[in-house]
Amino acid sequence: MAIDGGDAEGVFAGHSSKELFAFIRQDLCALPFMKGARVTFVFGALGQGSLSEEIFI
Repeated sequence: MAIDGGDAEGVFAGHSSKELFAFIRQDLCALPFMKGARVTFVFGALGQGSLSEEIFI
């Protein structure tokens, strides 16, 4: 995360990434710098053309 709050990236890998995100989503939404943040779920290896799903919070 950039010190000025301008950029952040989190990577959650595993079979239950969507469940983990669902669990922490409310807390992330409470952070002002997360408003409008893009969340990308990648189903497979990063950079390998794997299926993905994108949402905004």
